[in-house]
Amino acid sequence: AHLVLMLFNPTCEHCEIMAKTFHENIGRFKNSNLLLVAAQGMYSYLPYFIENTQIDKAEKIQVGIDSSGLVNQTFLYKTLPQINIYNRERKLERIFFGDVPIDSLAAYID
Repeated sequence: AHLVLMLFNPTCEHCEIMAKTFHENIGRFKNSNLLLVAAQGMYSYLPYFIENTQIDKAEKIQVGIDSSGLVNQTFLYKTLPQINIYNRERKLERIFFGDVPIDSLAAYID
């Protein structure tokens, strides 16, 4: 299945909106995996983000803090959130920036 990787900042309003959009449309992600990753140092802001978005209520969504340097290796520093879509072979297919309508992601989720 596809991997939807959202690089985010827990204090970012656009990131909250996108997380809520994922949560509200979780039924569209039947086989896709969703992973939300914040940069190292953002841990103290994560509880607020989780409470505000209720993202912990969606079983298919995993939220975490980067401790491996993933964010620095994959983030293009354009705007947040950055949503990377990887195919079944985990090759990057597409990158979205900012608020993305769920219909724009439809071709990449299953």
